[in-house]
Amino acid sequence: MWAFIFFVAIGATCIAADVTDKSVGVAGNISNETNATGPRRAERIEEVTEILVETEYGPVRGFKNDNEIVGFFDIPYGSFSEGKPFEAPSAPKTWSTVLENTEHKSKCPQIDSENNYIGSVNCLTLSIFLQRNTKNADVLFHIHDGSSNTGSGDPLEFHPRHLVSKGIILVLPNYRIGPLGFLCLQNETAPGNAGLKDLNLALRWTKKNIGAFGGNDSNIVISGSGGAGALVEYLILSNQSRSLISKAITESGSALSPWALDRNPLETAKNLIQKIEESENNVESENRLDTFDAVNVETLMRAARGLLLKPCIENDTGLLTESPWNTFNNEVLRISIMTGSANQAAMEMALAHTEESLSQLNKDFSQLLPSDLKFDNVEEKKRIGRQVKSEYFGENNITMNDMEKLSQCFTDSQYLYPAIRGARLLVKGGAIVYFYEFSYGTHNDVKGSAKGDSLNYVFSKDEEESTLQKVMLDLWVSFISSGKPTAERIEWNNLEAVEETEEVWLSIGETVVVEKGFHHTRLKHWDEIYDKYFVEHNVAIKLNSAVYATILGSILLTDITSFLNF
Repeated sequence: MWAFIFFVAIGATCIAADVTDKSVGVAGNISNETNATGPRRAERIEEVTEILVETEYGPVRGFKNDNEIVGFFDIPYGSFSEGKPFEAPSAPKTWSTVLENTEHKSKCPQIDSENNYIGSVNCLTLSIFLQRNTKNADVLFHIHDGSSNTGSGDPLEFHPRHLVSKGIILVLPNYRIGPLGFLCLQNETAPGNAGLKDLNLALRWTKKNIGAFGGNDSNIVISGSGGAGALVEYLILSNQSRSLISKAITESGSALSPWALDRNPLETAKNLIQKIEESENNVESENRLDTFDAVNVETLMRAARGLLLKPCIENDTGLLTESPWNTFNNEVLRISIMTGSANQAAMEMALAHTEESLSQLNKDFSQLLPSDLKFDNVEEKKRIGRQVKSEYFGENNITMNDMEKLSQCFTDSQYLYPAIRGARLLVKGGAIVYFYEFSYGTHNDVKGSAKGDSLNYVFSKDEEESTLQKVMLDLWVSFISSGKPTAERIEWNNLEAVEETEEVWLSIGETVVVEKGFHHTRLKHWDEIYDKYFVEHNVAIKLNSAVYATILGSILLTDITSFLNF
């Protein structure tokens, strides 16, 4: 349950326009469970209050705890057909009976850490958290990172306590992840980006309904870290969703990150087909579920483990019809965004290496290079790989003692450089950009912050605010409210189109200080590499997605539908 125990109070109800409360005393109820992120803090509930709100599709009841936080859990905002699970979402069915969920349970289909298939196709829901008697409050729409094919809009992970206590309404949406969300055949069966389309619909629902909860529908700020940070930027770049968004906050995730766009989605689909074939040959009949459709969804999700399914360029009527690079360069994007990265965002990627994998890396340093570069030949690619290796490791081979350097190398190419590159293009396109780096902490002897670490200080479960947490909350709340992040004794100005040595950014670590020149010496060689080898500088790569789909799509469609029977 959501860090508190909620009890349904039966009695008189109210409508949002004329809200009344009904309190029920509860004695001795304590939650002391654990989850993947650590123990849930025990908390005694002295009072629970019910509040009823009429939404566009039906009434929902929220429940208030003694901290004055009202939670509305798992409200349907959309739906999709089990028979056509890759299509764009539709509106949810209306309901007349009051929806009164007391905790977050809804998850989209996924395989959990214990290898269990969990979730349901009835998962397009969102949860809303607010203070009692909220009126015209600013809204934060926070997207969970689904890049590992797991997760949900879980308030146990993104705890609303501190943001809500400062007058923010927090919205936590679910969306399809993994193959259900991002299988991309670029045709009618799987046009691509279903997960992004879910989020677009959730934003539209929020825009239409948040006023009934006391929210300001003209100030909806979206945020996300890692893969979700890239999704935030995609939603900003899309003409279909841009008008729904007032501001944005991202950490360690850019639409220009080499892992953020599938430039060959049909090849990804072929890999998925191969994994489905292997799983079909190894599944015992008695282990199948009763309904074949349910087995298909589970088989699909299991087969996708280890595959990164991500947004793609769709055909002309899709949500994303051109590459983010083209949009960044050609669109006027008048939005305020607070964006940056953890200084060791790729830490997990580095620490996954073993003696054996490092041995292979030392034989071919081109493995250090990101995937969105194109070379005329293998020798040229290897030469640039050796150049990058020399920049970070000198002339010695990479060893298990070099994890911090390896993390820095991957972080620069996968996170930091794409982030500042995208930020500069946003400024050029008319956006107001506040750029930062978060570096507080140490993990496994790697000094610095891993991807997503900064969120721990915004969505903390702790009652008391640490010094750094207060700074992070002040920055977020001030930016959400006014578009300018401020905190005590910090004068943080926005990024401007100036010389790289003069670019202003905020360093958030053991000290919080405004700096000039974002690692320009270290990142300069990435400028040089991308100027010459970036895949989108090669005209031959810029195939229209519809043409590419015509070449291979019909073959793959026949293959994948024969396995899935959708």
